[in-house]
Amino acid sequence: MIHFIRHKIQNKKWLNSCLLIGVALLSAFLCISPMFKEGSLNRLLQTLFTDYLEEHEEYPAIIERSDKYTKDEYSSVSDVISKMDEYENSWVKYIDLPVKQRQQVLSVFGGNAETTFGDKTKQIMLGYIPNLYEHADVVYGTKAEESKESSNELVKQALKEGAYPCMISQALMDKYELVVGEVLTFKYKMYSGGEDVCLVVTGIIEEKDDGNPFWHNSLNSYEKMVLLSEEGYNSILEKYDVGDLFYDEIVMLDYTKVNSKNAEKYSHYLNELNNIDDKLEDNFADILSTFGEKEKTVSVILFTFELPIISLLLLFLYMISGQILEMETTEISMLKSRGISRKKVVLLYILQSSIISAFGILIGMPLGYVLCKCGAGTNGFLSFTLKDVSIYKATWGMIPFSLIAFVLSVLFMTIPVIRLSTLTITERKSRKVGVKEKAFWEKYFLDVILLIVSGYLLYNYYKQSSYISTQVISGKSVDPVIFLDSSLFILSCGLVFLRLIHYLVKLIYFIGRKNWKPYSYVSFLQITRSVKKQEFISVFLVMTIAIGVFNANLARTINENMEQRTQYNVGTDLILNEKWELMTKRENMETLWHYMEPDSKRYDVLDDLGVEQKTKVITDNNVVISINGKIEKGNTLMAVNTKEFGMTARLKDGLNDKHWYNYLNALAKQPIGVLISSNLAQKYSLSEGDTISYARFSPLDKVNTYATATAKICGIVDAF
Repeated sequence: MIHFIRHKIQNKKWLNSCLLIGVALLSAFLCISPMFKEGSLNRLLQTLFTDYLEEHEEYPAIIERSDKYTKDEYSSVSDVISKMDEYENSWVKYIDLPVKQRQQVLSVFGGNAETTFGDKTKQIMLGYIPNLYEHADVVYGTKAEESKESSNELVKQALKEGAYPCMISQALMDKYELVVGEVLTFKYKMYSGGEDVCLVVTGIIEEKDDGNPFWHNSLNSYEKMVLLSEEGYNSILEKYDVGDLFYDEIVMLDYTKVNSKNAEKYSHYLNELNNIDDKLEDNFADILSTFGEKEKTVSVILFTFELPIISLLLLFLYMISGQILEMETTEISMLKSRGISRKKVVLLYILQSSIISAFGILIGMPLGYVLCKCGAGTNGFLSFTLKDVSIYKATWGMIPFSLIAFVLSVLFMTIPVIRLSTLTITERKSRKVGVKEKAFWEKYFLDVILLIVSGYLLYNYYKQSSYISTQVISGKSVDPVIFLDSSLFILSCGLVFLRLIHYLVKLIYFIGRKNWKPYSYVSFLQITRSVKKQEFISVFLVMTIAIGVFNANLARTINENMEQRTQYNVGTDLILNEKWELMTKRENMETLWHYMEPDSKRYDVLDDLGVEQKTKVITDNNVVISINGKIEKGNTLMAVNTKEFGMTARLKDGLNDKHWYNYLNALAKQPIGVLISSNLAQKYSLSEGDTISYARFSPLDKVNTYATATAKICGIVDAF
């Protein structure tokens, strides 16, 4: 039988080669599904982490616990550290990610201290950080642990008098104007025995700039803390009644090991840990929650894009196998006439299709891997790049999808045999020649039904287009049914025209029947007789070309929209973010503050490097707007120089009712004027000439507003 099958395949090698290619492509596209889906979800997850890192400027996978131990609950530094390690072990038991770094900080309240060369300082904390020198450099002086080797005479003298060596950060040095060798003396009742606690500054430290995520809480944030050695800290804890000991346990986990398979598990455990321990905090539970919301949408969108291609490949297999079986109809009838049972005939073709399908999936699996890598390496339609695609890896899920491709290929190649294997030669010849039964879709008007359904979906889309646009602008995903509707419309239109083409040809023939030449008559006759035979290839060609053109236009539109959206969000060639330094001081029990504006003149050097125009823009993203007693929170306030801003920024024409220069001109004429968005104006029924109030917050108080202004609306814009 194998020899017979090999002979059959060789006799129609080109058609069987087409079947082999079809099976390979079907297997490849089905294998792409789990690999591309998992890679896309992993990339989405890592993008959420990196976006958080860029936006908040902190490591995006942190579990933190801050609390205190009373005097009865600790005896030494190692005792407290071991308890903190127990917390960490309980976390990583469930969230089994590698620990990238851990930051442990112990502190006790020191109070006011008298200094050797200055006035009294305020609220000094005594702190200890394990492994400090692995992540910090001594920029001046010596380590507290090596203070006996210090060459500073003041340090040597203080150590002889019983002072404890300590380190300070540059922030504390600047804040209280401390120097190496200066002694801090604490005189408070909390220290028993009537002895003063004296600390001598032996060195100044700063963070190492090695890209290590250790410093979640920077040294500058400990601007009121001196750092002691473990030996000195233990001595103070033992000799003096320092009261409660505060601690911060901060664990930084390797977020690159979080993937689509374990994200849901970690999200569940984080929620459970937060419910159990109200002292515990983390910064990536929301990231995992956001990923969970987007995961289903991504899966549906990928399936929506793959479904038309898989349908085309199955149609291709059915079409080619139908052509082969049409040529072998006589052979099948002959086998049936010679007494071979229908079951054996079907098994013969199942074996033949299985051989072709087996070779097809062997080619298709590596082909799918390559196609997935190529697709992942694009930035747009036919825009291939050399970016890293290592996150897209072969998965075990590719094997069952290959088996699905195998089964589908065998079914679509052998289903037509079942009908043909029932007829002998005599029965086949006794059938009426030329009588063709209508296809299922034509008989039950499936094409018309699908066209009506696709039309309804299109109508529903236009009806909700404004809502969909709002959803997209707010960052939410598009309903994938929109993409499926296009394929459904193409298929239904193709089937409808196949139904009408027979009548259309007859109409054209009837109009010119007295003038047609013999060769024209033969052409019309051939079309009318073969239209049913060619319906599958017609549908295949219609769907292939139409979907190809549609997807090319869709990809080009998406690329253009992304480019225009990026240009709109940026509005210029380059944006530099400048951080203003916050200055504070204490007067009459009140904290006063102001910002120190950096010198913008230092950017004038850019003019010699090709910068044509630049301008300053002050932005506040947490402004409260008050309109007729109603409060609108979380607004953005921009302060601009209208002339410079108009010469520097860019905005696409047509986004507003008039050119945006007109709005800038109106703003320049009104000293207390503002431009507002059209959605704000629509929400509160505002118009030009109305007034609104807006308020800003103090950097020291994020709850209560400190400054309020009233402005006149001189323009309402859709985009700015």
